[in-house]
Amino acid sequence: MIKLVAVFFTLIAPGAGHVLSGHYTQGAVIGLLFAVGRSGLLPLVLRALNVQTERGLLQTFYAFNWFYIVLIWYAIIDSFLQTKSNAPLHFLQAIFCAACILVAYKNTFCKFIFEALSARRGAYELYLKIKKLPSEGK
Repeated sequence: MIKLVAVFFTLIAPGAGHVLSGHYTQGAVIGLLFAVGRSGLLPLVLRALNVQTERGLLQTFYAFNWFYIVLIWYAIIDSFLQTKSNAPLHFLQAIFCAACILVAYKNTFCKFIFEALSARRGAYELYLKIKKLPSEGK
């Protein structure tokens, strides 16, 4: 039952399940990668790879989606395997960690940061254009 609680926290915010079971460092790393991946890592990768076209941005965005999928699955499986049935749980720390991860994930993505890190004007608009679903444009 305790393992399912850790998985539940991980589903809310990747990394929170690790904090719940007492693995603070691993939870912080996973949570940080999840929270600032699209606002910090994606523009830095765009800058490092010198992506200039919409197609290049789409390919990079596609690769980042796979990165997120792998990260979330790793967090789920690892939190399930590392949580011991008799281990003390850290509910308050896990709730605080989940809240911080979710706030950072929702509020750190802005045009200024994205364009400053990618060193390219218009990258933010391209990202939003690609991220939109086809049905939203109508």
